[in-house]
Amino acid sequence: MSRIADAYGVTPRWLTLRLDEWGVPRRQRHEAHLHRRSAQRVFRGRMVRRSKDDVRAAQAEFVDQRTDVIARYRDGESVASLARSFNLSHSWIAERLTEWGVRRQDP
Repeated sequence: MSRIADAYGVTPRWLTLRLDEWGVPRRQRHEAHLHRRSAQRVFRGRMVRRSKDDVRAAQAEFVDQRTDVIARYRDGESVASLARSFNLSHSWIAERLTEWGVRRQDP
């Protein structure tokens, strides 16, 4: 109901009242859950736990590419994008940028 209301720019309550007024039958809650997306479609793949050595290697690579990273960030690449490309945490990258004196972008 919320998704439909959002799509039409109305509140879910307003939509519920109109559907009741128009005599549109609604599914029971347990029936609605049958139509939800499966978790497989939301999360693709399996998280593989990395060793501390793998994380340290990724961090070392990030630090080695400091000038390139700073240039990418200043050109508009987000911290989240950098985190994905280096497979590191958002917070760790944000800390490095602050530590290196890079002015943070507005989200």
